[in-house]
Amino acid sequence: MVTEISLEDALALKNCIPEMRQTSTVDELQARVGNNYLSLGYLEDNQLVAFKLGYALNQHTFYSWLGAVAPEFRGKGIAKMLLQVQEKWCRENKFDTIEVKSMNQFKPMLSMLLNNGYNITGFTKGNSVTEHKIHFSKQLSLNSLS
Repeated sequence: MVTEISLEDALALKNCIPEMRQTSTVDELQARVGNNYLSLGYLEDNQLVAFKLGYALNQHTFYSWLGAVAPEFRGKGIAKMLLQVQEKWCRENKFDTIEVKSMNQFKPMLSMLLNNGYNITGFTKGNSVTEHKIHFSKQLSLNSLS
């Protein structure tokens, strides 16, 4: 089940995800997302197993910043469900565009974004090939379901 969650809950799961090397505090998350953000979680048997956190860059553009699925729950379509709920919320809140970045090392995420209508819009070189960041953007419309 997808539901809105607190920054504290998102942070607790984030800090347990192996790929999310940096630990953060709630204050750091709050400083980054400001007041116009969406924090989603996915609950399975009342256990938080995934999250997706994003925020408004401006009144037209939403930035999908952090998200992850606990390793033992991957491959079940949970990330796609969170993506779809986030897109619906963005449309309802009059955002025109969603932007997101992902690293070369996260092939399932790259594939999911491309398969869901996101376009590659840029690239930032990382310390290694696997750490290169690919920038994506998706234009939203109120009439679009994908």
